[in-house]
Amino acid sequence: MTSLLTSMLFVPAGDERKLAKVPLLRAPSLILDLEDAVAVARKPAARANVGRLLRETATSTPLYVRVNADSPDACLADLQEIVAPCLAGVVLPKVGSPRDVHVVDWALTALERRSGLTPGSIRLMPTIESVAGILAAREIAGSSRRIECLIFGAGDFSLDAGLDWPAEGGVGSLLVEAKHRLVLASRAAGIAPPHDGAYPMFRDLDGLRREAAQARDLGMFGKHAIHPDQVAVIDEVFLPSEAQLAHARTVVDAFEASERGGVGNIDVDGQFIDYPVAHRARALLAMAGQLEAAKQAAVQQASAQQTRGARETEASDA
Repeated sequence: MTSLLTSMLFVPAGDERKLAKVPLLRAPSLILDLEDAVAVARKPAARANVGRLLRETATSTPLYVRVNADSPDACLADLQEIVAPCLAGVVLPKVGSPRDVHVVDWALTALERRSGLTPGSIRLMPTIESVAGILAAREIAGSSRRIECLIFGAGDFSLDAGLDWPAEGGVGSLLVEAKHRLVLASRAAGIAPPHDGAYPMFRDLDGLRREAAQARDLGMFGKHAIHPDQVAVIDEVFLPSEAQLAHARTVVDAFEASERGGVGNIDVDGQFIDYPVAHRARALLAMAGQLEAAKQAAVQQASAQQTRGARETEASDA
């Protein structure tokens, strides 16, 4: 499975007013949060509200749900409520070992069958936010075919590692090392690059841009947003620009023409181009094509959901 979600915007599931805005929100994807954003006393109501939203709301935006992982009972209760045709995936927090993934994978398979869904269709995003999770990252990354990508949770990781978060002066060396490990583990497992967690200073858009650019340069792809104003900044950092795409097309066209003539390296505007550079340009163009295809697929899915909803309404009226 591949992940091409530049930004994922959190929506607190305990706030009915914010949940009602879900069809109007513009972001590559949304995370309906049943975990940290919900007070303990509100969790049963939030769970029911999210389940209702997933069954009744049609949107072209992929919907994910962050479930509770502090106890098996809470996690299972969340999963039983949210498994529905329009659920794109589950964000699983506090993953410290492959076993955490295996248990949820098994539960999702049973619930998919009960709901008439194709087993394995609901994706899984394990969040790595502990020292133990970082050290087991390679095993976690390869623990299920459902895994879309890993997520790095800097806040809880910093707490576990005894670090201040957010730290003065930006991301420290230990967090950089942790992100490196997730990038390498993801690459070794053949899954999409990891998604970076949230930047908590939601009014500091320049700081967000710097942290997102650093994550991109480390090999991550995408970042969480906790405020709608953060979405555009994150997308700007991770999406390829028109200039980058135009240069990639020029590189690929020139290299393929040279290759047909028996030459495997050329000069394009003063840049040395050989096979690795050409492969990177092709990958960039392929990513742009996948992003567009994913956007079109989401629109078609929303249209199908609206049609199905209209038919069900007509049938109930009859």
